[in-house]
Amino acid sequence: MIKFEKAHLVLAALIYLISCSSSTLDSSVGKWNIELSSPIGISSQIWSIASNGTGYFESDLGNSASDEVIIDGNALRFTIFIDAGGQSVAMNFDGIVKGDFLTGQISSEFGEFEVIGTRQSD
Repeated sequence: MIKFEKAHLVLAALIYLISCSSSTLDSSVGKWNIELSSPIGISSQIWSIASNGTGYFESDLGNSASDEVIIDGNALRFTIFIDAGGQSVAMNFDGIVKGDFLTGQISSEFGEFEVIGTRQSD
């Protein structure tokens, strides 16, 4: 009887840990409507973040993908490369997700730009 109760306790703890870990991982996962503010205006974008650490980024400047999206709790980080007149330029994003809202900054050789976003509903 005691072994049975211990097994249930261990199973309950394991389920709890798995649910905590998956909810953290899922904090950034999904499609996002993004606005990037720059000196030339606001760029509307759509970001798709997957739980396997990949992302696809669509904007009026072109599309890009990354297979190195880092989700650490509510923190989201990645680097994409865009074509700027034939030159590949790294764009580094560092931000925070709070529920269905995302805020952060993109840094590049062109400067730092504020980013805000909302999660698309399913």
